[in-house]
Amino acid sequence: MLELYFWEKLGAREIADILGVPEGTIRTRLRRAKQLLEAAMTALEDGAAELRDSLGDLDAWAAAVRGQIG
Repeated sequence: MLELYFWEKLGAREIADILGVPEGTIRTRLRRAKQLLEAAMTALEDGAAELRDSLGDLDAWAAAVRGQIG
């Protein structure tokens, strides 16, 4: 689901259609998945400044990473 959201730039409605679940469920799962991703990044991150930049706008961070890998 996160891959569809961040890398494929699909919205909640499109993901809901693909997975066959209600859009509200996708929105809830996306919010929770982002929280878990932030927690995992916090546990792994050494530099506080990099962490703040990354977590400040997770969508922009993912777009930047996507742009770097092609």
